[in-house]
Amino acid sequence: LMKLKDEYNKMVDGKIPKDPDILDALYIDDFSRKRLHTFILFDDAAFIFDKKSKSKFKRWFTEFRHWKVTAYCNIQIWGSIDAKLKNLLTSVMLFKGFSRERVQHIFRQLPLDMKFDDFYNNYYMKLKEYQKLIIDFPTNSIKFV
Repeated sequence: LMKLKDEYNKMVDGKIPKDPDILDALYIDDFSRKRLHTFILFDDAAFIFDKKSKSKFKRWFTEFRHWKVTAYCNIQIWGSIDAKLKNLLTSVMLFKGFSRERVQHIFRQLPLDMKFDDFYNNYYMKLKEYQKLIIDFPTNSIKFV
């Protein structure tokens, strides 16, 4: 996919002739987009990003922003994720159901400017069923969704 995107970019930049066959391969209709952005969903992905994994995805994950890729990772076991990858996160979604101890473990690894008790009592404990907290690091904001 990344090679196809790179080839597409060269075509829209005029570096190589446009080949209409690439459109089908990328599931797009025409060459109107200047750059393509890719969204990848990793479901139940702890095994890909754990500390011992030699997965290519783990290495690629560190390069995604250079390739215009957004990754959404569903991971139930926070502790399994390599700390180096946690530093690359821009947001985290937390659902109801974790113990106080587990929430505190997660909280200690988030770049939030507040005390744990404030976070736990004012946000996590106020979650309703099927609701989630979205913690956005660039804006240092927390919202209920």
